[in-house]
Parts: sequence; structure tokens; C-alpha cells
Amino acid sequence: MKALASILIAAASLLLSGCATTLRSNVTVFHQWPADLSEKTYVFETPPPAEDTLEHRNYLGLVSNELAKLAGNPPSPYTRDGKTEPRYDATVWKRKSGPFWELIAFSDAEGVIGPVVCKRVHADFVRFAAAAARHPDPGFRASYEDWKTAFAMCAQGGAIVFH
Repeated sequence: MKALASILIAAASLLLSGCATTLRSNVTVFHQWPADLSEKTYVFETPPPAEDTLEHRNYLGLVSNELAKLAGNPPSPYTRDGKTEPRYDATVWKRKSGPFWELIAFSDAEGVIGPVVCKRVHADFVRFAAAAARHPDPGFRASYEDWKTAFAMCAQGGAIVFH
């Protein structure tokens, strides 16, 4: 009886395996994107309202401010909710060009950055890479490398989409 059950189980497994579909996936995480990708679109989604926390918004503002500071911009007074503070990115917002200008002045709420702008911004990331590597915040250093990678790939005929 056990032998017959074993044979039936083996036969059923063999028959069912013929019905199985093999799925192949080429999953790439952000830190492992190959440099030779071209003509691709990279999408950075803003979190849904339930996850769009004050912490997330502060993070985006801090990265923008730190990029502006890294590029040598002086701080400018910035008033929000009745409170004035010095911000480096506030200086960039008043300008029409400069290092990282296209990224800092760009609304990350929605829009597309194409390959022409990506080439310019990537050149800024390369130019300031040594200074960024000395930044005291490891989170900023990691974000800097992530953004540098994204802009390098976008510069090869791709786009960065924010939505």
C-alpha cells in the first residue's frame, strides 16, 4: 500500500510539474542598477498620503539644503509658518543656474527630468563627490551616491520621473 501511494504521489508530481510555468525575473535594486542601461525611465514615487510624513518631507528638504550648502551657496533667510531660518537652498531658489540648480529648484512633487538636464546635474554630482564623501551624516552620503547613480543612468538617454 505504501509503495502504491509513493508511486501515485510521484506520478502526480510529475504530471503537475508539466503544468507549472517557469517565471524568470530580472529584479534590480537601486544600488545595483547597471551603468549600461539607456533609454529607460526611472520613477521615484512620493509616498501615499498616509506615509507622506513630516519626517519624509523634512528629509527631502534636508537633502536639498545640504546639496546647496555643499555647492558653496551662502544661506538666505527663509520664512515658513511665521518662522525664519537661514537656508542654503533658499539662495538657489532665487537663482537661474548653478550646481545642482535643476534638482534643488525642481518640485519633487511631480514632473520629469530628462537626459540633457541629467547630464548637467550628474556632472555636479561628480564634481562635488569628494566633498560629499566627507559629509558627517552617513545618511546624506548614501543619498548622495543614490542620486549620483540615478542621474548617471538618466544621462544615458533616460529620464527621472517624480509623481
